[in-house]
Amino acid sequence: MKKQKPAFYKFDYFEKVFLIDIVLCVGDMDQYFKYVGKNFNVTNGSSMSSLEGCSRRFTKKDDTNTVSTFYVIYLRNLNNFYTLSHELIHLCRTAFIDRGVPVDLEGDDETFAYLHTHLLKELWRKMGKKTNSLSKKKKTVKIIKDEN
Repeated sequence: MKKQKPAFYKFDYFEKVFLIDIVLCVGDMDQYFKYVGKNFNVTNGSSMSSLEGCSRRFTKKDDTNTVSTFYVIYLRNLNNFYTLSHELIHLCRTAFIDRGVPVDLEGDDETFAYLHTHLLKELWRKMGKKTNSLSKKKKTVKIIKDEN
């Protein structure tokens, strides 16, 4: 019997306002490290055996020696909404710093909040196509009679 490879999913998303190339990797950590090592200029590895997720910035040269920046999120589990949100905060902050956008969370944080919400919605939708647990469920309303 052939041994089945652990599940590993990769989702690509390009954010058009701030020009952010995002790669979301979900599943087997060994497959994540193989993917990153094969596709990006990786200067150092890290041990993540106890992490549920991480966010990193990588670069990649194409055939014309043009260097592109990619923001890569890794999640261990496909249905971990909270870790995705957490890692997107790191990604938004890093992308803003890279682009010279002020990260002023004391004053005007609306741009940051809008980008975070937009990316969360888009990536969660992409992940939802891979599992039934992320699909929209019908909401039922339970009516409770007041006995008084």
